[in-house]
Amino acid sequence: MGSVRSCMASVVVLLAVLAVLVQSQINVREPGFVIVPAWERLANPTGIRFAADGRVFVIGKGGVIYTAKNVEDRAIKVAADISKDVFNNFDKGLVGLAPHPRFPEVPHVYLLYNRDGEIGGAIPRYNDLCPSGVCFTSGALSRMTWDKDQEKLDDLQEIIVDWCSGSTTHAQGDLRFDGNGNLLMSVGDNTFFSNTLNFGESPPNLCPFGDRNDPESGGVMQCQSPASTSGKVSYVPVAELDAWQPGRPAPRLREHARGFRNPYRFVVDPANNGIILGDVGFGEWEEINYIPPVGSGQVNNYGWPCFEGTMTQQSVQARQFKRCEDLYRGRAVHTRAMFQYSHHEPKLGNAITKAGGASAVTGVAVLPASTTFPAAYRGAICHADYTRAGFWCAQRNSTGHDWDNSKMMVSGLDQIVDVTTGPDGALYLSQIWSGTVFRFNVASRERPIVKITPDVRGGAVPMAVKFSSAGTFDTTGGRLSYEWDLDGSGAFAGPKTPEATFTYTRAGPVTVSLRVRSSSAGNPTNVGTIQVYPGTALTGEIAVSVRDNAFKIGDLVTFSAAIRTETGAAVPAANLDWEVLISHCYPGTVCKPEAINCHQHMVNVYAGKAGDTLQAPDHEAPSWLTFNLRVRHPTVPGFVQEFTRTAQPNTIEAQVSTDPPGLDVIMNIFTYRSPAKLLNLDGGELSIEALSPQMIDRQGYRFASWSDGGAQSHTVRPVAGTVYTARYERFSIGRYAAGQGPAAPTEVSVAPGFRQCTVSWTPSNRQVDPANPITGFIVYHREIKFAEPTAPNFSSALVPATTTSYKVTVDTGSRCEFEVAAMTGIGESSFKSPMVWALSRHLAPVGVEWCPDTAQKYRTVLVDDFSQGTSPRNMRGLLQEGVDFQRFEVNAQGKLIAVVDNKPGAHWYSVLGSRGHCFDSSQFTHLSFKITAQPGTAISVGMDSFDTACNEKVDKKRTLVSDWTAEKRFTGQEQTVRIPLAEVSINPGGVQSIYFDTLTLGATYLFDDIFFLYQVGSGPGPNPPNPGECQTLTVDRFVNPDANSIGLWTGVEGINRRLAANVMYATATTADAYWASLLSGATCRDLSKHGAITFGIRPTAGNAYPSLQFQQRNQQCTQRDPEVSATVPLAQYVKDGVATVPLSAFTGVNLARAHALVLNNWPQNVEFAISQIDVTCSGGSDPQPPQPGCRPLNVDAFATPGANALGLWSGGEDATITYANNRASITPTGAGNYFASVLAGNQCRDISSYTALQFGIQVPAGGAAPRLHVEFRNVQCSARDPEVNARLDLAPFIKDGVATVPIAAIGGAAEGLDLKRAHALALTGMTAGRGAYVLSNMNFVCTGTGPTPPGPGTCQRLQTESFTTPEQNALGQYGWGEPSSALALANNALTLTSTATNGVYYASVLSTPQACRDVSPFSHLQFNLRGPAGGALSLEIQSVAATVASCQSRGAAPLERRAVRVTPAGLNPTTPTIVRVPLSGFTGLVPTKVHAYSFGAFTAGTFVVDGVQLVSAACPAA
Repeated sequence: MGSVRSCMASVVVLLAVLAVLVQSQINVREPGFVIVPAWERLANPTGIRFAADGRVFVIGKGGVIYTAKNVEDRAIKVAADISKDVFNNFDKGLVGLAPHPRFPEVPHVYLLYNRDGEIGGAIPRYNDLCPSGVCFTSGALSRMTWDKDQEKLDDLQEIIVDWCSGSTTHAQGDLRFDGNGNLLMSVGDNTFFSNTLNFGESPPNLCPFGDRNDPESGGVMQCQSPASTSGKVSYVPVAELDAWQPGRPAPRLREHARGFRNPYRFVVDPANNGIILGDVGFGEWEEINYIPPVGSGQVNNYGWPCFEGTMTQQSVQARQFKRCEDLYRGRAVHTRAMFQYSHHEPKLGNAITKAGGASAVTGVAVLPASTTFPAAYRGAICHADYTRAGFWCAQRNSTGHDWDNSKMMVSGLDQIVDVTTGPDGALYLSQIWSGTVFRFNVASRERPIVKITPDVRGGAVPMAVKFSSAGTFDTTGGRLSYEWDLDGSGAFAGPKTPEATFTYTRAGPVTVSLRVRSSSAGNPTNVGTIQVYPGTALTGEIAVSVRDNAFKIGDLVTFSAAIRTETGAAVPAANLDWEVLISHCYPGTVCKPEAINCHQHMVNVYAGKAGDTLQAPDHEAPSWLTFNLRVRHPTVPGFVQEFTRTAQPNTIEAQVSTDPPGLDVIMNIFTYRSPAKLLNLDGGELSIEALSPQMIDRQGYRFASWSDGGAQSHTVRPVAGTVYTARYERFSIGRYAAGQGPAAPTEVSVAPGFRQCTVSWTPSNRQVDPANPITGFIVYHREIKFAEPTAPNFSSALVPATTTSYKVTVDTGSRCEFEVAAMTGIGESSFKSPMVWALSRHLAPVGVEWCPDTAQKYRTVLVDDFSQGTSPRNMRGLLQEGVDFQRFEVNAQGKLIAVVDNKPGAHWYSVLGSRGHCFDSSQFTHLSFKITAQPGTAISVGMDSFDTACNEKVDKKRTLVSDWTAEKRFTGQEQTVRIPLAEVSINPGGVQSIYFDTLTLGATYLFDDIFFLYQVGSGPGPNPPNPGECQTLTVDRFVNPDANSIGLWTGVEGINRRLAANVMYATATTADAYWASLLSGATCRDLSKHGAITFGIRPTAGNAYPSLQFQQRNQQCTQRDPEVSATVPLAQYVKDGVATVPLSAFTGVNLARAHALVLNNWPQNVEFAISQIDVTCSGGSDPQPPQPGCRPLNVDAFATPGANALGLWSGGEDATITYANNRASITPTGAGNYFASVLAGNQCRDISSYTALQFGIQVPAGGAAPRLHVEFRNVQCSARDPEVNARLDLAPFIKDGVATVPIAAIGGAAEGLDLKRAHALALTGMTAGRGAYVLSNMNFVCTGTGPTPPGPGTCQRLQTESFTTPEQNALGQYGWGEPSSALALANNALTLTSTATNGVYYASVLSTPQACRDVSPFSHLQFNLRGPAGGALSLEIQSVAATVASCQSRGAAPLERRAVRVTPAGLNPTTPTIVRVPLSGFTGLVPTKVHAYSFGAFTAGTFVVDGVQLVSAACPAA
């Protein structure tokens, strides 16, 4: 029972994570798109359809139909409720709806559902309950009539109700009109979704046959019978529907296509009227099929159940049904899917998903030529997968559709059962259990998305509620502003922050609203609302009559609930609505049980009941019952609370064997080599089938009987301890005489896979005897494992004539060899195919969940065994040659012989990679080969390697081969050496070649079987480590995203990551993100003798780090102990980019029971580079507690547009901002330009402990240095304080491209500033038209105070004018004069024409609306002037009055004016005169409070001014 306990442990994990999976995060993967809820709180929507006039109909599985006027109408309402007619159980219900093509002119709407009654019987028959799991209902195609005045559907009329629906699944599918008015519908095979193929024999079936006179049309074979509707697409012309009236004969269904298992959804392609259909698969393949239009004259056969995808169904093939044999042998045409994908292949299109053995294509759509999506999506086919939780779009290409590179548009979107194109060009997706219809659209076509999440919806007053806007975003890429209405007053007077908190002191419902406004053009807005219910509560729990793991399938399970309100009053049963579901998860591997794929099936609904009783239904293991209870408050409308409870049935091991052992059997749908065990629900059904005929070592075996007396294929309910044995009888397989028999198959080839090899062939048509046709093929196969002393004998397998491939399971790196021969009734042909072989892959495909087999000793990859010669290529197909050898070739024994010439320099090498395409050997531990050399000779081996980027060569590293022999010397006999890779390469991850050199002159060497191998459970080197000796544990070199260097699972959640050059680049996107790496597989890892965990870690921005968690296993070492772990903040252990965490830091854990390492508590939106994780023997020391004081703060690394290194907003306006190489290039485009970076999110930022703000800045030629603004928050730290800011010119603080602004220069208490309440930084006043300002690496630092305040010998300049733009100076402020007709700009100069009457002047503002200009660093105002000889002008400076204490608000302060008269000597009209006006001449001027200056009072004439600047005394006149 050990495996049962192990599986049940996995089930516990499954239960724990199911809720997380069901509520997985929805992520839009393709840029430029957005997904938003269109309608919510619907009753199990199974689809959405649009009428010709745009009216919306949403289909509810239970029989409720909703309607809305159009896609913009959010007030969706009930149009009809036919729940009494609909059998809503498991997958059955109302699933199809099609408005008449001329709706509403013809006001008919057609419905497809399961009728709650037998054919011809009264309804309701079952009331949605099916205690036995077998309820025979009829399918129904019905019609309702639209009442446009009432906006209702009424007058339900059954049209066709004469096809049987015996199972609870695979019943009705889709219903749509094509472009010619034909009403198309799809119907499944009407068998059970369990892994049992039913052929009409069990259970007793009221409608077992499509044709009772046709014994081959029972059960699932109805799909192939023309007499049955099952497994078909059928149609009715619209004219016949229009003509039909109640009481008249029903129109006839015409078959259009057959051979489907569960054709749940299809769509009509508007381009050609063809049908694109998704067929939900069985055990292996999902299909997307193309069906030609109605009227094409074709009735295609898509193969089910004879085929699933292109795979022959063995259990069907064994029955030799004629219709299947016709398909197998080409007498009938099997139409293949346009696209199929495997349940077991994690990669689908461009995405890796948790396939876990399950997939279900549950929605298809075609994007029309008129789509609003980008042009590349025109004609694309989009499909959803219910269990892979997403949907994909395959764009058109020259050959049809690019399925291999189909784009996963959205991930984390599970439970999707329909995808439909809307009249607005968007895609609409129905999520059944959440009750939501989503709209997937081009982002620019959507308003900002508002989402409000309260931490509590109800409770006793006073009730404090924290509201989050997480998930709110601007679809146009702008910046959002927030306004809250928290009290329901309608006034948005609450905080203007993304989060808000409010305490409600009075009971009663309150509607909370959040209004957001975008900064994008047009300022699009949106409002979201949610209700909270202070003073309201519901309490209670669900009770079930069974205990987990203590009931069987078929047992009665009673469930009930006692729910009370906040007053203690009992909630009446009428307010309780139940859903009972089967939750089914495919578990991950033992080492990764959380790698699961889950889905749910509805069992029953129970409306208005306090509880009920049902029989525990059957399903695959592991699965369990989930009881969802939705409770409506009896006195507070709108307050609904949900309760959930699960019940886990007992499981047993079903055991099957064969006599003789070693033959194959089918359990459910999978083939097992006996004896075999399979987890099964206790009391549940299991399908078992004995394959026949079979062969072991050319001995034939035919099925004789089962130990329980059952048929060759039958269903059992396994009993614990019972072994079901298939008994076989021997038969002889004859042989043709030499040279006789059918020709050998041709085109025989081997496809190597991970731990498997598949041989395929083409039957030959030569030498075939019509009287003795080929009845099968004999496949000879063997596996040659590394280090096996002798090759094993060939095994043999017998497969049917219709099979042309055979797969064997092998070890990694093994050599698979195959031969194939045909067989007839006479016996085996004398002709065999030539032997073909391949090496199985040694690495699991990306996304495949795999645990290394702890019993497996080696994992290998072969470089060369010299069976194919030596030159010029090795077995990897790359160059291999020797230099300066007398002889270098493969001898008769299949070994490489190398005889060294009598001159130095002999060497030979085998190429494995090249620059940019290195061979990664880091996943292995050793280089192994066989060598024969005489005593006293020498030879070295090494590997040429590149650096981690596979670009530059690194130093060679070599070792003497003899040191790694057991004898530490050569003996003249063949010796096997295994050399740790660290001894032969500095970087095993970047290998170019293996080389052998330093050979003894004239010596002879023999080589064979060169391998890389991963040696499990053995230390490196020829001598194993001493017991108890510590060895460094290499945890991860980041080669495989799903397996670490130990060979165990590693993975992430909520993290975007990429691997490159042995480095993991990881960026957390959610608060609960984590990276985890297992240290142990099936048992504990003992780290008690180790010292520390070390690894490289560097953030691209900031100085915050994640935490490191140590997880341990339970006392039995069978699984993780969820109660015991230890977590330490990582920051204190990082120095110079290396984390060294002593194991002693993990207090309270048992180091001898190590399970995994986890990095959690990540800073969001910061990329970390992580490398080379080891557990070392020497250990770091615990760091000293951090000393109080200053630590640098990285504000912005300019890596991510829109977000700084703190994860907060950064950006600007009136400027173009681009990011590259950790730099922001800001090109001003308007006078109001700025760039800002927020320092604090929902609180203040304390910058008082820093000494300076420092960042790189490049000012363009001719541009003015910007001004630095430091903004502050209010006393409560809840919002920015618009009245408190610091402004200063940046120019004095820039030196050699670095701005260093002392904190003291920003100000402090004397200026009314509290440095502990910093809010944001901003740069303003950048000069437009001069190019880009480039910023880099912005930090608050703890050392350095910037440039020394300029002394008398330091020149400082501030350009105030550029004279390029009217009404704007070089500081980005106002600069112009009057009359305008007397002013002109040209060549960066201002021309003023003065007359005796016009009073021309030019004024230029030096301050901003919030702050004055400090001119104290300057001594003069300098400019160049041309004008009439003797000409003069006045220069005036305006400043804030000295009596005004603060310069925060210049607008409210009085101005003082001071002027001097300037008569420049030597002034002339052609040559500029440099004019320097001392500021000291403006008597009484307060230099820190300057507002503006002006030129005026000109003498008559024309004056030209340029080069206006403030300069210090040390500046030369230039």
